[in-house]
Amino acid sequence: APAPAPPAPTPTPQAAPPPVAPDLSHAAEGGTKPRLLEATCISDHLRLPRDAQVDQGEVIRVRFEVGLDGQPAAFTLLGPPRDDRVGSSIWSAIQRCRFTPGTDSKGAPAVQWVVMPFRFGAR
Repeated sequence: APAPAPPAPTPTPQAAPPPVAPDLSHAAEGGTKPRLLEATCISDHLRLPRDAQVDQGEVIRVRFEVGLDGQPAAFTLLGPPRDDRVGSSIWSAIQRCRFTPGTDSKGAPAVQWVVMPFRFGAR
């Protein structure tokens, strides 16, 4: 009888590195962070396409700038979603909202970055 084949080597699990993104939503020392004028504004305006590819529990982090006028600008996805339409929908919702600008340590309005996570549940 032929000798049995040696067992296949067991692959070493390789964990994907976690996404690393600096949390830029902190205020300058002594300053304040930007805040939404209406707390539910983004969730009220977020409309995903019915067939959007989003996994239950998926977290998508975005970064954007809040200007002196409270308007969001310079949007960036931190780790893009599987479906590009999801990022576009998030940005569209953010653009419909206004923020109270953050302030510097002297209390003057200051342009600041915001990092915001979006967690998607069961559909």
